[in-house]
Amino acid sequence: MKQEEWQKIVDRGPFVLPTYEPSRSEGELYSIDPETGELDLEDVVGYMPNTYYDKRYADYYYYSFTAIIPDGEEIGCYSRGVFDEDDGTFDDAYADFEIEGSPLRFMTEKDFIANNYVYHSPYFEEVAE
Repeated sequence: MKQEEWQKIVDRGPFVLPTYEPSRSEGELYSIDPETGELDLEDVVGYMPNTYYDKRYADYYYYSFTAIIPDGEEIGCYSRGVFDEDDGTFDDAYADFEIEGSPLRFMTEKDFIANNYVYHSPYFEEVAE
């Protein structure tokens, strides 16, 4: 692939596979209160981007993944983050990911979200500013 074509892919931004199904909306990660086992909403320990289940895997509800991110420097290199649904932990050490053919055939994450595909918890309340 030539640099010019790769730059178009990078400029388009993160994308989702057609096998992706919405899992979690982006947001803050909180610690767990060791005494109650409940989330401590006062203690933010990190941030998690939108994640999606990948239905290609039989056990796809055990893990969710971020959108696939093209590397800005290395042609043909992509990465994605993994959220372990059992442990409730997000591994922000993004793993390399391979794509056969051009990713331009896949929907960008921005378009996916704009089409209201991202799941929102029924307990989610938007705060008016």
